[in-house]
Amino acid sequence: SSHDHLSSLELRLTNGMLNDLDFEVEVPILFLQSGNSAENGLGDVSLRAKVRWLRAREGRPVALATQFIVKLPTCNKDKLSAFNPSCTGKTDVGLIGIASKTFRSVNVHLNFGYTMVGGNTVVPSTSQTRSLRDTLSYSLAFDYPVESLPLRLTAEVAGQTSSEPADSTHPLTGLFAASYALMAMP
Repeated sequence: SSHDHLSSLELRLTNGMLNDLDFEVEVPILFLQSGNSAENGLGDVSLRAKVRWLRAREGRPVALATQFIVKLPTCNKDKLSAFNPSCTGKTDVGLIGIASKTFRSVNVHLNFGYTMVGGNTVVPSTSQTRSLRDTLSYSLAFDYPVESLPLRLTAEVAGQTSSEPADSTHPLTGLFAASYALMAMP
């Protein structure tokens, strides 16, 4: 509503254990302002593992990878679930297929995934109960490394089928980002 405002800060830690295996932990911190009261807390933590099956090379110009995601029920469901639909109190499991190709110096990534929402969880809402459903996700991203600087420009269009059956708004989202490397990667 016009009196509620939800903000989040997302912390990510990524570790490339092997050349073709990455692990990531994503920790969202939620800040809710509702009228004259404020609630803050931890959102649902996600654990991710990504395996690259094929590297792009001559004769096979597309790289293929799979990412496995587990969302843990770490959100304070009683305080924040009415304002944050991802705070379900249940574990979600997802699998994403990733295809990447480089055209000159522009990298193009196509993702398609499926998430099983913890048993079609019923979550209390402000005025009613809603039953969440499994989701399909899709995205197309472009990134461009600026050669003269340690800078990378990224643009992405992403979407997903809604986990809320009655919610069909915002089927696509856009992202523009610039990443600057503070230290040179080995």
